[in-house]
Amino acid sequence: MKTFIEHVIVEQELRMDRELNTIIRAHAKDYKAFMDGKQDLLDLPKLYDALLNHWQTDMPYGVLKARDGDPYEWISNKLSQLSEHGEPMPKSLVHN
Repeated sequence: MKTFIEHVIVEQELRMDRELNTIIRAHAKDYKAFMDGKQDLLDLPKLYDALLNHWQTDMPYGVLKARDGDPYEWISNKLSQLSEHGEPMPKSLVHN
């Protein structure tokens, strides 16, 4: 049986997955162009801003402020990792 804390963590992860799916669906064309390598995230400011807002608490502070890393690169890497690991992405948008 899960503890209360474990239950809260699972609920939070599910909520974040739903939020990410909502962002990707809202920017489906841009997401697909980025994942297919047709456009760079730098050229997709609406998608980038939505993902930055979504992941700002997960991103290291120095990267978020572009002091210790590049937030564009961090988000690009995160999207690639999620795609490789089969994380919850809308099935119609998963990179083939």
